[in-house]
Formats: sequence, C-alpha cells, structure tokens
Amino acid sequence: MKKIFLFLAGIIFTANFANANYISGGLSYHWLNDLTYEITLTTFTDSSDNNFTQEIDCGDGTFETLSGGGVLLTNGIKKNIYSGTHTYATSGTYNVSFQDTNRIAGIVNVPNSVNVPFCINAILVMNPFLGGNSSPIFNFPFIDNAIDNEIFTYNLGAADSDGDSLVYSLANCKGEYCGDIPGYNLPFAQNSITLNPTTGDFVWDYPTQVGCFNTAILVKEFRSGIFIGQTLQDIEICVSSGSGINDNEIASGFVSVYPNPSNGNNINVNFPFIDKGDYEVMDVLGSVVSQGKISNTDNIEIGFGSIGNGCYFIKILQKEKVYFGKVVKN
Repeated sequence: MKKIFLFLAGIIFTANFANANYISGGLSYHWLNDLTYEITLTTFTDSSDNNFTQEIDCGDGTFETLSGGGVLLTNGIKKNIYSGTHTYATSGTYNVSFQDTNRIAGIVNVPNSVNVPFCINAILVMNPFLGGNSSPIFNFPFIDNAIDNEIFTYNLGAADSDGDSLVYSLANCKGEYCGDIPGYNLPFAQNSITLNPTTGDFVWDYPTQVGCFNTAILVKEFRSGIFIGQTLQDIEICVSSGSGINDNEIASGFVSVYPNPSNGNNINVNFPFIDKGDYEVMDVLGSVVSQGKISNTDNIEIGFGSIGNGCYFIKILQKEKVYFGKVVKN
C-alpha cells in the first residue's frame, strides 16, 4: 500500500492509497495507562478493500500503523476493524484523524463522491485532574437502510464505560484534510431531520428520494461539566423505493449481488426463494435502468455492460414480497 504524506498549514495528514471505496466509518480510543491509548478504526467499504494495516495521524506530529482486517457482509459490503496502541509524550488535546482517497460512487448528497476523500477524526483530551478517558463504544453499524416516504430512525447505540455525559449533534461529512466537502448538504427531508442531543436518536421525516446518502454524527463527552473528548462517525443510509407497498409486504431479506462492485458486463443476483417474479434495477434517482422476469429460480444474471458507473438498487418482487439489494459499478 502506497502512502503519501501531505503538509498543509502546519497540519499533517496521511492518505492511504489502496483499492478501496469508503462507505462509512468512525474512530474510537481506549485509555490503557498513563499516556497510552488503544486507537480503533472501523470502516465499511466495498469488497475490494484488502488492507491489513491502516495509518492514522495521532495528532502529535507522529503516525501510528493500525493492524486488522475485514469481513465480507451482504451485498458486497466489507466491515473492517484496525487497532493499535500509541503513547503520547505529555498530557494535552490531540486531534486523531484518518484519511483515504475516495468514497464509493453515487452518494446523492456528496457531489462526485468517488473522487472525494474519506476523512474522520476524534478529539482526545488528556486532563490529569479528571483521570483517564475512553471514548464511547458504538454498538450499531455505521450503515442502515430506509424506505422512501416513510419515517426513518437510527441510533449509534453508544455506551460509555466511564459514565461520562454524551451530547450528540449533526455534522457535515468530511473530505480532504477533514475539511468540508464542496457542495455537500444534509439529505433532503420532506419535513425535517433531527438528532436528539441527549439520546442520540436520529429521525429522518421523511426521505423522498431513492439513493444512498451520508451524514455525520458528532458525539461529545463531558465529565463533571468539563469537555473531555469527541468522536465523529460518518454514517451512510440507503433509501429504497417502497413503491406504495405496505410495511407488512416488505420482506426482511435482502438479495446478494456479485461481483460487487462490478467491473464487467454481468452481475449475478441471489434471493431468498425459488419462485416466479420480476426484477428491476434502479439508479439513485429511482429511474429503472433494467427490468425483467424471474422464472422459478432463486438466482438470475443481469447484463450490466450498457449501464454507467454508479450505485444501483436491485428490487426483487416475488409473491407480493419485495427484496432489496445494492450494487456499485466502477
């Protein structure tokens, strides 16, 4: 893996040049003793991510290599966890960050997302008068699915082992050097998007556009009323079309798609049951770009050669049940 160090205004960033497209992720840290911390990077990427190490900026002018790897989830998504330890020279406030070269293609609210760097950070505060501090652990993944025209809710499932008070707020996703992304906006809501500052409940009331959207949640920690740290989690929510189907008609299963991401002319799609039905391939704007019949099978091959690069949704309809999957073409 080739790495290039970038210097700007006295701040050092590291870019990890690898064959991965980033979906979402976050940083966390755990106090071990004195000035030593374990730092963990969790990312969700496409299946092309084969990295066993990642490098972070520790915020003190040094870098640390984290070790780990990933497991393949459904729909060509890979969850990756890397961790390592770092010892600081003195107490203080440190901005820990991770940056890599690009996100996945087709994120609706990130213009030209495949060429936008993925960056997340955490503020680590060492206050000798307050004792050691570990960031919250987040029990729910940084990806989720929603249905258009329906209220969507999400929660990070944060747990703080130190018992510190947590305050949640919405934030912009970050790009190069963890700065703002040109043209980025929060996902559009018919009524509102809110985040409860105490419980962390994210409520999207309601999405009207099919596609994948990214937002960020900033979690600040306070101990005895004093700020003691924060983390920024980058979240992706993919909205599928319900097409007027009632909740009890939407099946809980998802289709699996391979290869994903797709670079060739065809994709293979597996779904839960052998039966007749129909399929549709939709782009992020909800337009159908391919459709066809399913004849007593639980897998089909769909031609992708004439379809442009981007993010697409696969919709399978069988016996009044609907199954959704997602595929990225690079």
